[in-house]
Amino acid sequence: MKFLVSLCLLLFVSCASHVKQASPERMKTNLSYLASDDLKGRGTATKEQKMAADYIVNQFKSAGLKPYKTNFEISFTYNGEVKLGDANSLTIGSNNLTIFKDFSVMSFAKSGEGENVDAVFAGFGIESDDYSSYSKLNVTDKVVFAFDGFPEGTDNHSQTAMKSSVREKARVAREQGAKAIVILVQSVADQFLNRHVNTDAGITVLELTESVFADQFGINDTQMKRLKAAKYPKISLSKRVSFHAEIERLQQEPVNIVAMKSGKKSDEYIIFGAHYDHLGLGYQSGGYKENAGQIHNGADDNASGTTGLIELAYMLDSYSPNYTVLFMAFSGEELGLLGSKALIEQDIVDPTKVKVMINMDMIGRLDPSEKALTIFGSGTGAEFDTLLAQIKPMYDLVLKPVEHSPGNSDHASFYREKIPVLFFNTALHSDYHKPTDDADLINYNGEATVVNFISDVYQKLDMPAQTVTYVEIAEPAQQRMSPFRVYIGTHPDYAYQGKGLKITGMSPASPAEKAGMQKNDILVEMDGKKIENIYDYMGVLGSLEPDKEIPIKVKRDEKVVELKMTPAPKN
Repeated sequence: MKFLVSLCLLLFVSCASHVKQASPERMKTNLSYLASDDLKGRGTATKEQKMAADYIVNQFKSAGLKPYKTNFEISFTYNGEVKLGDANSLTIGSNNLTIFKDFSVMSFAKSGEGENVDAVFAGFGIESDDYSSYSKLNVTDKVVFAFDGFPEGTDNHSQTAMKSSVREKARVAREQGAKAIVILVQSVADQFLNRHVNTDAGITVLELTESVFADQFGINDTQMKRLKAAKYPKISLSKRVSFHAEIERLQQEPVNIVAMKSGKKSDEYIIFGAHYDHLGLGYQSGGYKENAGQIHNGADDNASGTTGLIELAYMLDSYSPNYTVLFMAFSGEELGLLGSKALIEQDIVDPTKVKVMINMDMIGRLDPSEKALTIFGSGTGAEFDTLLAQIKPMYDLVLKPVEHSPGNSDHASFYREKIPVLFFNTALHSDYHKPTDDADLINYNGEATVVNFISDVYQKLDMPAQTVTYVEIAEPAQQRMSPFRVYIGTHPDYAYQGKGLKITGMSPASPAEKAGMQKNDILVEMDGKKIENIYDYMGVLGSLEPDKEIPIKVKRDEKVVELKMTPAPKN
């Protein structure tokens, strides 16, 4: 009798701890809705993203999850939608130009105006080690006109090419004292492109068609061709310019979703995460200009990860976890990890109580022949490689562990808090951030295999005897395409919305750490140049020389602290 009771208890515990297998059919149903045209690309803070949030919450409820706090949804605010005001104009001489036909206002422009301002042509508007558009120009309080791109024949990997972005041209023009910069392009968009931008460029930035520029300043076709073909194009501009740019930046309030499955350890956690936002209609950051206005369904990026998150909730509905499991669906990832960073800043969970964070981003395109699964962050926990090797024989997968934790998805917000992370991904593809990332291209059986693998990894991690020791992994050397010759080791806060560049941390023994920088410092000046945003920082970083000491200024507790830093050579 005692044996039978014991056996029954054993069977009960076994059943209570059973983890189900992933259902490709259910995953297809969930993903097909999340990546449907009805949700219009799940742009952050749109009503369609709210529809996605409601759907995710209902799925979590059906799987038996409870809200971690009072509600499943936890809101945060950010400077989101950028709107064009009513008063926007550009006049050359006495000719009033037409917006969205002749010219447009860039979404990162600073609101500003000028009346009868001198105009100056600055070629391609680039300043680099081996190229200068401003060496013999005085542009103080003038309107600068500059070609888009870089001179013909320029090496695509050169400093000149790397410093040819419009943001960098705007920064350089601002540093040179210009009142505004007008970028000359083939054509302008027929409507305002609402690209998400936390902060403005500190200068008014307009686009003007090359044909209108040539017509207004009396430049014939032959002269225009010569100008564009010249390495250092020069021409005098005789007419004065008036402009008015009005940009409104509106605060928005998207929601993260945090659900919970209670464990025996009520205040110790394992986190599953995936972002559920995407690019909407392609006007937000990350989309291609030519695709603006089209629905970007984001089936793989990241309806696949969101579907995996939901599926894991169903798979664990009969499982009795040791650690409390948190299921986090993040908003605003495409805009700079806004949602995951907000959860950290809101102290939703104590980082010291989190054993591991598991992130799923783009797990829906497992190649049937290669069967490659990339696992980033395998070096962030000392025990991860051994654990992964134990599970590998059970799966027909080619594991590609990468020890470092890249900063391009939500796991990065947790790794900065010294939490070991694993980031699962089935690799990039040609539909990335394009309207063609649709549900019919998802490998549902392959995604089910990936989610089953993740489930087995989780079950190992849920064992109290399975330790996970945090490891600080140095950032890998950047590839050849990098415009930087130096390394300073800062971890920028890409979601920061104020002036300057907020630092979330520094790499160990890095130049930034040696200089005395601290977490939450706001970098406001570097090498004598103002830093108003991440783009200023990148622009100045690209001009620094290795092993040459520079002054920097950081804002710390409302005080400006001056430091000295020596950038190291980039490997």
